[in-house]
Amino acid sequence: MNNIINIAGLKCVPNYFMGDFDSIVTLQNKLKEKRICLQLGDYVPAEEELDCYLNSIRKRLDPKGLIIQLTISKKLALRKGKYVEINQDVIETALRILDFFRG
Repeated sequence: MNNIINIAGLKCVPNYFMGDFDSIVTLQNKLKEKRICLQLGDYVPAEEELDCYLNSIRKRLDPKGLIIQLTISKKLALRKGKYVEINQDVIETALRILDFFRG
């Protein structure tokens, strides 16, 4: 982590964190010290984990300096820290996420 945050001129760090909120909170705190943006990425979790995941983003991460980039796939989702094959309605999932962040 120190190698990354000490790169001269670094403005943003992209990270697919696979739902590991403990590690991403630590990373965000270190990046904030250096005024570096965090681009948070992941494949959207499976339906049964989505609400908990979104609530964790809202409760555990600081929105300042945070870019959220969630990938919604018809065939791939995050489940218990691993990517798994699924079959989900991408429009329904996208609207659910949009409603969450609007509310």
